[in-house]
Amino acid sequence: MRALIVIAALFVATVPADGAHWVHANVYFRGWYTERAVAVYPEGLREEARHGYSRLVHISTASQLEQLVTVLDLPRLQPMRRDTRRDTELVVDLFDGSGARTTYRGDNRYLFTADCTRGREVDDHFRKFFEQLTQRPNHAMQRTAPRSDA
Repeated sequence: MRALIVIAALFVATVPADGAHWVHANVYFRGWYTERAVAVYPEGLREEARHGYSRLVHISTASQLEQLVTVLDLPRLQPMRRDTRRDTELVVDLFDGSGARTTYRGDNRYLFTADCTRGREVDDHFRKFFEQLTQRPNHAMQRTAPRSDA
């Protein structure tokens, strides 16, 4: 029992340390099940966000960064080789204190490093986190004036 408590304490202690490395993040998201004629790379998804075709969320608070890094679960990325031409539905740009950017990309099944040399499968919790994080606010329905046929 004592060993389990020590392991849990070590895990909890490492999560903030990983999150503390990053000072802000940008998350670009199109949707998990979008269809395109050609695959989009991370820069293409960023460009779509500039024009309003995908969503962009800026994360700068320590608690939000910690939550993001926890969901990304970067220590679980394993060596794997995937086609870098795969469609990209999620881009996470993490920035450190010097302004250096580290990019991760994903689709509805995998999270990868930008070059697709390391990755891991994702689950429903991961997908729901990014759906909720990037939700667009609901616009209030406006009542239209009754139509006059006179």
